[in-house]
Parts: sequence; C-alpha cells; structure tokens
Amino acid sequence: SKQAMIWRSPTTPDPRASCRTITHGKGACRVNSVAISPRDRVIATGGDDGSIQISDTATLKPLMTLKLGAPVAVVRFSPDGRMLVASAKAKPELSGPIRVWLAPWD
Repeated sequence: SKQAMIWRSPTTPDPRASCRTITHGKGACRVNSVAISPRDRVIATGGDDGSIQISDTATLKPLMTLKLGAPVAVVRFSPDGRMLVASAKAKPELSGPIRVWLAPWD
C-alpha cells in the first residue's frame, strides 16, 4: 500500500480520530515498514523508493525525509528514541545496507 493506517487506542481523547492514514512521500511507492517513536512524537515510514519519511504523530504532516538509497525493509527506533535504524531489502545472496540516524526530531 502507498499509505499506512494509524489507529488510536480506545483511551484517545478524541474517539472520532480512531483511524487515520499517512501517505508516504507523494504516494507513488509502497510502504514496507512503520515505526512509532517511544515518546509517540513521530512516525517513521520506509518505502520501496528508498526513503524514510518522518511525520508528526499529532498532525501526520511530514517533518523530514531521509534517504537509504535502496528499498526499505525495516525501520526501528532505539528504546530511548534518539536513533532510527533502517535496513534495505536484500537479494538472497547479499545483505542490504543498514543505516543509523541520530534523532533531530525528538
């Protein structure tokens, strides 16, 4: 899918906002992985276009785009939310690149 669905818990202050969508980039590529920062401030989506989009959880507006350079397989935040790790899809005989970013967003 070109979008990620974001559901809020039943304890969300506004129950009408129980499900929203976030579009990765311009919606031209498939979203392969989604991660929410430990402090619930940002969402990272990784796509087939090799980019990682960082979006605000409250507004779902993009804050920045990071480049991995190959289709993204997985995005994950460190437990303290200060780092984001992304790995690329790999061919069976090769391992894909892995990249770590320090968090300017949290």
